[in-house]
Amino acid sequence: MRFGNLSVDMGGFQASQFGQLGVTYNGVGQPNLFNFQDGAFGTAVRNFVLNAATIASINANNGLTIRISRNNSNDAIAFDYFRLSGEQRVPEPASMLLLGVGSAALSVFRARGLRK
Repeated sequence: MRFGNLSVDMGGFQASQFGQLGVTYNGVGQPNLFNFQDGAFGTAVRNFVLNAATIASINANNGLTIRISRNNSNDAIAFDYFRLSGEQRVPEPASMLLLGVGSAALSVFRARGLRK
């Protein structure tokens, strides 16, 4: 299983006063993604977990394109960085051991059944 994370250092968001921004990942809308109330000079580093469809899109397109539309918002916002990270989960050793023992047990039972 794969998972991904997008970290964004952002600030100045006042969505309720100035309106929502439109955000897309590789052309797919992300409703209410940047709906924050930081205040005029507030900043925060936020983490967004990427769903399976977004990760598939990133792999298919060899990258992530983020489009931000003002959508008639008059908000003065700022971004410092965007960091995309991800990893592929590997089964832990205990899970692999259980799978191996189970497979061996099935082989033994099958062999005994064929001898009868």
